[in-house]
Amino acid sequence: MRDTIIQYILAGVVSMSIFCSCVEDVEIDTKEDLPIVVDCILKMKPMQELHLYKMRNVYGDEIEPVTVASVELFLCNGNGDEYSKVSDFKYVNNGKWEADFKPDYEKSYKLKISIPGEEVIVATTTFPPDLRLVLQSKYLADNKNLTSDNDSSCYTAQTADVALGTILTKEDFEFFGRFEKYYRPNYYPDSFKAYIPDDTKACKMWIYPHADTTLVLENLNYYTAPWEVSNLPFIETSQPFCDLVVTDHPGADNFNLVSGSVSGLDIVNVPINTETVSHYLPLEYGPPGSLYLSTKLVDNYSQWCKILCPNLPVHKQFVRIDHPSGFWNGIKEEDLKRSYQFSTSSFLILGNYTNYSSGLEPFLIEVRFLSDEYDSFLRDLYVKNLSKDDFILSTYNRYNIYTNIQGGVGVFGAENDTWAERSFFSSTQFDEISL
Repeated sequence: MRDTIIQYILAGVVSMSIFCSCVEDVEIDTKEDLPIVVDCILKMKPMQELHLYKMRNVYGDEIEPVTVASVELFLCNGNGDEYSKVSDFKYVNNGKWEADFKPDYEKSYKLKISIPGEEVIVATTTFPPDLRLVLQSKYLADNKNLTSDNDSSCYTAQTADVALGTILTKEDFEFFGRFEKYYRPNYYPDSFKAYIPDDTKACKMWIYPHADTTLVLENLNYYTAPWEVSNLPFIETSQPFCDLVVTDHPGADNFNLVSGSVSGLDIVNVPINTETVSHYLPLEYGPPGSLYLSTKLVDNYSQWCKILCPNLPVHKQFVRIDHPSGFWNGIKEEDLKRSYQFSTSSFLILGNYTNYSSGLEPFLIEVRFLSDEYDSFLRDLYVKNLSKDDFILSTYNRYNIYTNIQGGVGVFGAENDTWAERSFFSSTQFDEISL
């Protein structure tokens, strides 16, 4: 669905405007041929797609697909000037080219396009790191019954950490806060990938919560297990996006802010999962893994927001986050027991969900990690779209769109599509702070 929206914007911008460099303006009444357009976004898939065509006039109602060309993909060999060819794109139809190739995380690639009679086109990009958003739960005690008449209410605050895919062994993996050797020692393979919190990777995240929390994935795959058991592709869904999204991340982009605050969202004013539930809480004394059962809680996933962070702004449909290396949310370690944050590097992502049949499942939050080039390009598209009263009639004017294509226009970038995942690398926090 999100790709459909992007294609709509591209239709308005690419077809009706000129992908100019950041220093050139193209007048609307030009009679000259317009530049070659290149659109190629590498994804973690075995087949890559590229669109290559020539625009014949500024309105885009006449485009000429490029069918004869040499389109090559190169891998950087550790030095910016040394590349080795890894694949060729083959022409399919209607300006679409395909290459049998799957990229690697954090590797740099160069695209080279040679068209008879045209300047050689070159562009470079770097695939994002192997990152995920991992969601953790923290219980908050409503000792004052601020939003409930129940004798014992408990809120579940869900926040996210950026985590890096890491190959681990059974000996060094921690499951629910207990080293694996204390917990089903024969349950795990000898080595596996797990997503562990990591603050060394900067990233550009585009986060799209979906309105319906119905699971879009089958059970017992690597999204519901503590390790990645198979290299499954990203599974798309037709479920609609939330109309409104909230975050407390200081790197959130404000270009799609709308009026209002989190305290006005339906989800914050209508409780989720208010029935009495049971929780297994860690026993202070006893062998590793000892638990006791508590059944005197009323679980509520959302109403705490209007008490602890009522003024957070609201974004339309998605939020773009520029997440820096070494990110710190401003909460000191000693102050976490008095905060809804799970860690000193966690942050809130909350959508105005409409169907929450089983609580706030992690699978409803779609997260896309973008290369710097694609991030700049896509942000330009959205900003031009959102800032215009009449997008179709105004975008072909003098406003420029980012491009990293040398010898043409468009974009060569990379995108890693993921779903947010439930945490398996540490125990749920049971610090009961008084609201």
